[in-house]
Amino acid sequence: MIKVEGVWKDGQIEKMLSYYGALEDIPLQFPYPSGGTVGNYALFTYGNSVYSYNTSLIRAVATNLPIETFTPAVASIGNYVLFAGGKSTSSGYGVVAQVVAYNSSLVQTTATSLSTGRQALAGASVGAYAIFAGGLLSAGTNRTAVTDAFNTSLVRTTPTQLSVSKMSLCGVGIENYAIFAGGNSSVLENHKVVNAFNASLTRSIPTPLTVDREALPKGVRVGKYALIGGGVEWGRSNRDLVESFNTSLVKTDLVSTLDDTNTADFGVGSLFGHGLFVSTNCTSFNSALVKKTLPGTQYTRNNMAGATVGDYLIFLGGRTTVVDPQKKVDVYQFN
Repeated sequence: MIKVEGVWKDGQIEKMLSYYGALEDIPLQFPYPSGGTVGNYALFTYGNSVYSYNTSLIRAVATNLPIETFTPAVASIGNYVLFAGGKSTSSGYGVVAQVVAYNSSLVQTTATSLSTGRQALAGASVGAYAIFAGGLLSAGTNRTAVTDAFNTSLVRTTPTQLSVSKMSLCGVGIENYAIFAGGNSSVLENHKVVNAFNASLTRSIPTPLTVDREALPKGVRVGKYALIGGGVEWGRSNRDLVESFNTSLVKTDLVSTLDDTNTADFGVGSLFGHGLFVSTNCTSFNSALVKKTLPGTQYTRNNMAGATVGDYLIFLGGRTTVVDPQKKVDVYQFN
């Protein structure tokens, strides 16, 4: 598949983004799943259970996490996808420091633990590093600015910390930078703060977000842009604003907004130069930042995990008041 004048083509056939449909329910409820991609597999985890999907959308059971972990941060680097930190129980403030890696053959490795255990942290990749930043320590109000980086050999270093301590922030990688934006801090104005790390792990502080927001989903990379959307404006409401950073860290507020305002916790993912924000509807942006609305998933739900495999972007699990939709799996395709 090649890109011709901004359009993805297979030979002379133009590829199009569309809703593929629903897959068979997973056996277990995954209300707050985490998902990532390595090689020809998409991986999803909740508790200590791990499911994999290959490029034919066949589901299998991968090696369980060593200890039960909820909402770890995820980042891919080299031949690995890493699941780092998280909560030790589905509710409460217990934290996990473990970092578990799966290679492209789905062989599991336990990497060096985070320098401090924490939940509500964010992950992003740049150059030869996967970076995990921020989070909440064991006490309910004890946010942290700690940053850990892992190279392609899974060796951990501790770069410069975030400029402010925060949790529930957004992480997204784009060409030259790993960006960490928004999040909950003890000072309202700090909710807008953006930090970026380059491939040498040097930290900079780009233009802040236009509005303060926390509970952000992961960011999505679309061509030469990192998109940050959703979240909750402090003390107010869910946000439909989408903000972009280019490869020079110049920020722009998109004219087009997300189609849903009933949730802060979108399922997000990227597929061949398109970034998707999914809940009741699916809002996509292409590499020119042009918006398109696609059908939503079979059941409206929050906190879905998204992961790409082959020509597909899978959204799995998610939170709803009805149990069964927490087992649902929806797929978007590029064909």
